[in-house]
Amino acid sequence: MKKILWLQTGGTINCRKTDAGLAPAAEAETAVSVSGVSYDSEAIFSLDSSNITPGHWQMLAEKVFNAGGVYDGFVITHGTDTLEYSAAALSLMLYDFMKPVIFTGAMLPPHESDSDARLNLTAAFEAARDLKSGVYVAFAGKLIHGISCAKVHTKEKDAFIDTGIYGPVTELTAVKRRIAGAGSVPLCEKVFVIKITPNMNGDIASFILEKGYRGVVCEGFGLGGIPYGLLERLGGLVKSGVRVVVVSQCLYGGADLNVYAAHRKAQEFGLEAWNMTGAAALVRLMIELGGEHHEN
Repeated sequence: MKKILWLQTGGTINCRKTDAGLAPAAEAETAVSVSGVSYDSEAIFSLDSSNITPGHWQMLAEKVFNAGGVYDGFVITHGTDTLEYSAAALSLMLYDFMKPVIFTGAMLPPHESDSDARLNLTAAFEAARDLKSGVYVAFAGKLIHGISCAKVHTKEKDAFIDTGIYGPVTELTAVKRRIAGAGSVPLCEKVFVIKITPNMNGDIASFILEKGYRGVVCEGFGLGGIPYGLLERLGGLVKSGVRVVVVSQCLYGGADLNVYAAHRKAQEFGLEAWNMTGAAALVRLMIELGGEHHEN
């Protein structure tokens, strides 16, 4: 019999009708009955996932890490809007954790007759029972790597995909070195995300510097394209001590700054290419910058 800890955070899977509209309740109405599983349940917080912050990621990571000696696996129910961020965060924050951590949620609340809440929750408990380790998202009959998960639909039950982009494990050794065995992971929240657009100029670089941001994630075109005028200004940020990383806006394939001459300029200016989703890159940069500050 596997013992599972179910951590509830709110979201649609916990929602009930109110006069003001759907709102997450403290405890889910959905019951769970999975062969070979016993579980404890705790509402660690109750939020619409739009209100979940990096501080909540830390709470979840610490809770899971500290309970690792008691439970065989973990299920985290979560709102779908920012689930990919939380799943990516725990994938990195619990990099060496040798128990399964399964996120799930629902597109329709449990009280609706065609809700997907029960199916997704059951699948999450089965995955927590059967897997040996790793952070995953169980949704619509799929098991998705937490670090490469992306939400692609606002209404359909099959709302998430596995992009498959998370780079080789060796890319994560810097993160691993800083947080291995740690229940609390320091995060630097002064990381700015830019989605590159054809009309973008370099003014945003001045804003980033003025506001004291220590890192930037650029979601570039295709393999990581950035207009040259902006690229020069981003290079100036790097010279000022700001780390700038590039990911792709595309869902599949990832960034590669070695193919085109225009893209190689980014490397000359000191920008880094990370083969990750934007959500995963944001979290990784927060962890790496937080680790550097903690070490200093």
